[in-house]
Amino acid sequence: MVNVELGSECTLISGQKAARLWKRARTNVWVSFRVNVPSSTFLCATLKDEDGKFIVDAISTDGGSIPRNVTVESGLSLVKYGALTLKEFVEKTSINPARMFGMASKGHLGEGADADMTVLDLERGKAVMGIAKGEVIMIDGVVIGKAGTIVTTKAGESSVESKGLRYDVIDLEKSMFYRK
Repeated sequence: MVNVELGSECTLISGQKAARLWKRARTNVWVSFRVNVPSSTFLCATLKDEDGKFIVDAISTDGGSIPRNVTVESGLSLVKYGALTLKEFVEKTSINPARMFGMASKGHLGEGADADMTVLDLERGKAVMGIAKGEVIMIDGVVIGKAGTIVTTKAGESSVESKGLRYDVIDLEKSMFYRK
């Protein structure tokens, strides 16, 4: 598949049209290949061990510039299919990823939380609003946020701070890395 910009969107095309674009550009275009077969991704998202714990703790996509950040759409499809409960979807897309990186203020709405939320339209299987640190950053797929936040460790804090960027410091000692 060939990545093609259509206005402000990037999409994937395939077949003869993609081959013509690829040749016309003398192969100087971004291409993508299907590497995650649905049957294996389904198992990675849903398989549990004998104690009822998920084998893979989270659901993720590469979040790239082409339409592959489909965590919500794919995850809610698993909920609609009955392969995950809505609670399990939230655990695998929010709570567990926050714990994996040792982000104590993320993945929950309790005391000390950053007030990050995603509002979902369960019927359409889409995210319809994003809120980060209490500020609306996305409405109906349109990004309206003004800045991002760099996530760094204590070792990188002074470098990020010297650039005047917003940042959060995480402590990998409190993460799930290397603990399972």
